[in-house]
Amino acid sequence: MTPKQKAIDIVEKYEKYLYDKNTLDEEWAKCVECAIIAVDEMIKVACDESDYDKSVTKAYLLEVKKEIEAL
Repeated sequence: MTPKQKAIDIVEKYEKYLYDKNTLDEEWAKCVECAIIAVDEMIKVACDESDYDKSVTKAYLLEVKKEIEAL
């Protein structure tokens, strides 16, 4: 899954659980904020690990965060 696809997936999960299908722009912005907070927490966990796979994960998550912010 590309970072952009993952970004949309994460935000839509918040939308699905927080709001009806007719999400307003303001509600969508809240979903984006929640997704950014979640990704930031995942990045912190990736930073705590030192092996190669975690550094790759961190780079991927940073790209996901960038895509979320672009939504």
